[in-house]
Amino acid sequence: MLFGNGESRKQIVAKSKWALFQSRNKWNNDTRDRIEILFSLYLDIKEGYEIVDKMRQIMNKKIDKVVARTQLAQWYEQMERFNNKAFNTVGETFRSHYDTILNTSITY
Repeated sequence: MLFGNGESRKQIVAKSKWALFQSRNKWNNDTRDRIEILFSLYLDIKEGYEIVDKMRQIMNKKIDKVVARTQLAQWYEQMERFNNKAFNTVGETFRSHYDTILNTSITY
């Protein structure tokens, strides 16, 4: 079975791998179409990507420490609702180094 972009499920999965490591603003139109199909097939991949992308956005902003703390707390809640073992491990690492992350990576 081929999807609207002319690719099979196997091709969509294989060709989406590297795009999932990028911010969505770096995707071209073909990649956007492919990822949209991938996300419709695998909702857990979509949710995981959105959690990672949210952290990427928080880390790339120049924001006040109080705002960063609030956004990071919201990210934790989203990640906990996802309840994925690998994400939980990452979350615990962030939680263990919370103050260091806020002091060195996010705030200005």
